[in-house]
Amino acid sequence: MEGNTQVLQDILHIVTHIKDNAVSQEEFLDFKKEMYEFRDEMTGFKSEMYEFRDEMTSFKVEMTGFKQDSLEFQAEMMGFKKETRNNFTLIEQRLDTLTSQSLGDTTQNARDILLLGKRVKQLERHGRGRGSQE
Repeated sequence: MEGNTQVLQDILHIVTHIKDNAVSQEEFLDFKKEMYEFRDEMTGFKSEMYEFRDEMTSFKVEMTGFKQDSLEFQAEMMGFKKETRNNFTLIEQRLDTLTSQSLGDTTQNARDILLLGKRVKQLERHGRGRGSQE
């Protein structure tokens, strides 16, 4: 009997605990409403996170395009730099050629002037010789 009494006391204790901690139907419905609101907020947050993810994916695509454009621009600049360097080399070579030709022409002109001077002197001598004979 004593064992039964103990079981009954335990049951009474549990029932009392449940009764003391029980909530009213109204409190339960309020809690349930709050849980639904929380769920809706979390669903909205989840949607915002998906939108953010999509925006980041778009941003990543844009940055990849920007990087590609940047690499293409860099390649163009390297080509331009190479082309400019080649043009300067060609200009330097042409200037060297023109300078050499100019120096050669100047040297030839000086020789021609010297020869012309000698010829004039020869003609003067020859002309004086004739003039004195006449």
